[in-house]
Amino acid sequence: AKMSLTIYSYDKHRTSANTVLIVAQFSGVEVEFKSNEQVPEDITNNAYAKIRNYDSRWPVLHTESGPIWGSTPSARYVASLGATQLTGQDQGYFAQSQVDQWIDFVNNEVKLPVISWVYPLLGFLQISAEELTLVKRAAKQALQTVESHLLHNTFLVGENVTLADIVLFTQLEDLFTHAVDDKFAQKFRNLTRWFLTLAHAPQVAAVIGNPEWKAKGHFDHLTSSVVSVAHESRELTAEETHDDEKSHAAEDLKIEQSGLSKEEKEKKRSEHREKQLAIRKEAQALVAAESLARQIASRPSKKLTEKDLNSKAFASIYTPAQLAHEKITKGASSPSKIRINQPKNF
Repeated sequence: AKMSLTIYSYDKHRTSANTVLIVAQFSGVEVEFKSNEQVPEDITNNAYAKIRNYDSRWPVLHTESGPIWGSTPSARYVASLGATQLTGQDQGYFAQSQVDQWIDFVNNEVKLPVISWVYPLLGFLQISAEELTLVKRAAKQALQTVESHLLHNTFLVGENVTLADIVLFTQLEDLFTHAVDDKFAQKFRNLTRWFLTLAHAPQVAAVIGNPEWKAKGHFDHLTSSVVSVAHESRELTAEETHDDEKSHAAEDLKIEQSGLSKEEKEKKRSEHREKQLAIRKEAQALVAAESLARQIASRPSKKLTEKDLNSKAFASIYTPAQLAHEKITKGASSPSKIRINQPKNF
């Protein structure tokens, strides 16, 4: 027999319940949504329900074994019934721990400042202007950690959407709907790219629909940016060549002559190789941007499609393409002045 699962929460504000509903979509598990006004007696009479305060009582997942309180525990339960990639289980214990690490980070560092920023806009909370300034600063500080991590990562853990991504996404859903503007989206480019990638995933769209994001202007700008970058940087792929081995040898010689200690020399070598790897990735992303842009430019609408948005290529090109576009528009008189080292055998 098929397991009966129901999530009870506020009917008009479902972001917490959405965590569970999106996980259910990814896991292939059926979960029904019902208003908390329809909650059955075995939940209201449960001893745990009596010690929960108003703000944290919902959502509640009703299972055949009993109720589970809270969006994260409920989402974990639903995830355990379906796709192992959501918990990181398919990648081993380290990946599982990373998923847990990011969920803890969201719940401990992101959640409170974000809801304190957004809830006054929704009429759920009243705070002073000074307090609002402080919570905005705290929220941006926490989100900067995510922004930095997403510079070289498509998702929070591994190459697929995990429970950590979904927990963060639903925590930011209200923020992107009611508070995030183009200025924020420009500053947090990687976070915005990640958020929009998830928002257009079929499993997420099935739950949240197609909201009108406040940062829509930045998203529309992305289409022209990618096309512009590709056309401007097309010649660079032939010009910008770099031999990694020669570069390493030259740097090693320089380091050997520097008089540094053995440990410091090793550190310098490691830093140089990491930098070259980052350059290689940026070059690869620009080539991907060019390929996608050619496709877009050949379409009558010259617009990104849902298929583009759901592709891995879209996630990988967003940040470097946007950065290159800004370099072009902020003073480089010609594309040839923008140097991106590209290995010969790339």
